[in-house]
Amino acid sequence: MTNDRPRPGSQAWLIRHPWAVSVGSAGFLVLMVWAGNSVDWDLGATIGAGYRRAPLWLLLLLGAPLFGAGVVVGIVRQVRVLTGHVPGAQVDVPRDGFHRLVVVSPHGAGRAQIAVAYFRRLLPEDVEVTARALDPARRIDPEVVAAMHLDRVDLDPDAVLVRLEPQDLVDADLVVRIGCRDTCPVPRGTQVQDWFVGAPEGGVNAWSSVRDAIHGRVDRLAQQLGVQTPAARRVDTP
Repeated sequence: MTNDRPRPGSQAWLIRHPWAVSVGSAGFLVLMVWAGNSVDWDLGATIGAGYRRAPLWLLLLLGAPLFGAGVVVGIVRQVRVLTGHVPGAQVDVPRDGFHRLVVVSPHGAGRAQIAVAYFRRLLPEDVEVTARALDPARRIDPEVVAAMHLDRVDLDPDAVLVRLEPQDLVDADLVVRIGCRDTCPVPRGTQVQDWFVGAPEGGVNAWSSVRDAIHGRVDRLAQQLGVQTPAARRVDTP
């Protein structure tokens, strides 16, 4: 089980628009400055009306660190957008061509296998596509095999799941991380995309939803690499 769960709609929107975190937090900080200035920075003065009143010192003590952190988080997320550390970021194709793509997940038993299967269907045969795991499971999840079979894609249930090695990241033209953004650092200069697709609790139907979400991302990335694909599938999470 991983700690990467599907994001609710509002959280997904914030991930796609990290500037909103900074703008909202900065707006509240400006409001605190205005409130403090209106009472000549008397820390004991009461701010607000009705039941929503608090002394200025409490507002500054709780609000400044909390919303100041929001500004920083928003800036950091925006930098990750601009540097390609989020899903959908544009991929630069190397001058000598695109040769190696590595898909990494915590255990390699589900999401990575789904992505690799679709990538191999779309990308040219001379592109090496591999699945790697930080802590490989014993085998591919049987429910994943069943969900893929429903889409006429056969996975080998006896396939050996391979542990990620540092050289895999060095040799890759692109690394796709699914559910392991914080536990799988990549070398400086390596192109990376993070796909926020959570692992379900179980069930073929749940895995079918994950399958479709990953399939849409694969189509979209393949299009960036110049591969003709069907129209990108609808994706509910970023």
